[in-house]
Amino acid sequence: MYYHSKIRRKKDLLLEQTETILLKTEQEASTLSMKVDDTLQEILEAAKKNLPEFWSLFQKLYPDFSQKVLALNPEMKTSELILCAYSFLGFTTKDIAVYTFKAIQTIKNNKHNLRKRLGIPPKQDIHVWLRDFYQRII
Repeated sequence: MYYHSKIRRKKDLLLEQTETILLKTEQEASTLSMKVDDTLQEILEAAKKNLPEFWSLFQKLYPDFSQKVLALNPEMKTSELILCAYSFLGFTTKDIAVYTFKAIQTIKNNKHNLRKRLGIPPKQDIHVWLRDFYQRII
């Protein structure tokens, strides 16, 4: 009888410790999620205002993005990587043109050149392709 109660106490203690660890992990995950959301909002605002720190903020949230894109074509310019970042975030051609103070046709041409450099099929949405590519390689 004593043996069973001792085992039960150990199980209860272990369960309590596990629940505590789980609670701490959930709190940490929640905190990290809020930080990611805040960072993403900060990146979106920097992109919309065409701030110079946009690229560094983007790299902070997606540290391996540029490495993966450069693995496809190591001769990519920073401006092309930034265009990839805008597209990755889901901005339309018109949005990118407005935010970067460039003509829509210029952005279309840049996207066309980007497609050729990365081997993206013409019918494929760049945003979807970049997201799929990024998820596939992780």
